[in-house]
Amino acid sequence: LLRLLATCHDVRYGGDGLSEIDALLGCPLLLPDESSTGIGFMDLSPTQQWTVVACTFYAICWCRELINSFVYSAAFQSPAILETQSVTQIQEEMRCKIVEKLHCLVALEEDLRHVSAKCWHFTPPGKEPISIPDDIVDASDRNGETRNESYILSKEA
Repeated sequence: LLRLLATCHDVRYGGDGLSEIDALLGCPLLLPDESSTGIGFMDLSPTQQWTVVACTFYAICWCRELINSFVYSAAFQSPAILETQSVTQIQEEMRCKIVEKLHCLVALEEDLRHVSAKCWHFTPPGKEPISIPDDIVDASDRNGETRNESYILSKEA
């Protein structure tokens, strides 16, 4: 939705970025952690562990979308700048917010690395095994090849 908002805004207002709603960049992302809940990750049920890992994964995706949406406004000046502030001051504020969000992103990625190692049943979206159609599998059975239920396709295939 954020990408759609950014695209519609760029089309409507001439591609000057999302500088008018840059407060979104400074909004905190609140996620529970072990210190606030008092419950360790390994004490959670497998479903709760999966939920924690999924929330961390989607929080990382959200941070990346925010950074990608606002980086243009931070790099180039907008023609619709308020007269009370200089262009460089607004760009510097936005750059600081982007750097803060980058720090948040790095911390979340480190958290994901730790918790995903303990939650082996989490698979990010798009990484599920792809099932081979039955007609292809049946044809290979007729040729004497072994039947596999699913394969993960790679660049090498």
